[in-house]
Amino acid sequence: SLGVITILIIAQRENRSMTAQSLNRKNLKFGTTLMVALALVASACGGSGQQNSSEGGITIVASTTIWGDVARSIVGSDGTVQVLIPDGVDSHDYQASSSQVADINRADLVIVNGFGLEENMADVFAAAENDGVIVLNIAPSIEPIALGGADSAGLCDPRAEVTGCDPHFWLDPDRASVAARFIADA
Repeated sequence: SLGVITILIIAQRENRSMTAQSLNRKNLKFGTTLMVALALVASACGGSGQQNSSEGGITIVASTTIWGDVARSIVGSDGTVQVLIPDGVDSHDYQASSSQVADINRADLVIVNGFGLEENMADVFAAAENDGVIVLNIAPSIEPIALGGADSAGLCDPRAEVTGCDPHFWLDPDRASVAARFIADA
C-alpha cells in the first residue's frame, strides 16, 4: 500500500500545477490513476475475486484479480465479474478448469493481460474468440516494457503469445491507466 500512497501523492502534486486548458485532461488522468490505485489496493486485500453479486447485466471473465478488480470498478452493479486465476497462483503456469472454460465461452467479455502472462491458456482464449466471444487482450494497447531493460527492446513483440515484454505492466500507473481506459471502452 506504500506504493499506492506514493502514486496518489504524485498524482496530487501533478494536479496542483494545472492550467485552464489542461484541467479536464489532468482530472481524467488523476481520476483514472485513482481508480486503478483503489482497484490495486482492493486486489491486495484478498478475497476470492470470484463474482459480483449481480443478476443479469454484462458477464465478464478476467484472467487476473488486477483486471477483475478494475472491471468491477467500471461495471459496478451492472454486471458480474469472475476471475480465473486465484491470488497466490503462478499465472504463467495456470490452466483453466473445464467449468472455467465453460464460463469463458458464456461470457460477454473476457479480459486477458497478454504479453505471455496467461501462456498456458492462450489456446482456450483463441478458441473462445473463434466461437464469437469478445476477448480483450490488453497487451496491444500498452506501450511495452522490454524484459531486461532497453538492451532487449528488439525482443519485445506485443503481438506474440509469449513475448520478451514484461507482463507486469500494471505496476506502472500510466500503463495501468491506459489499460483501465481500454477496458472501459470495450
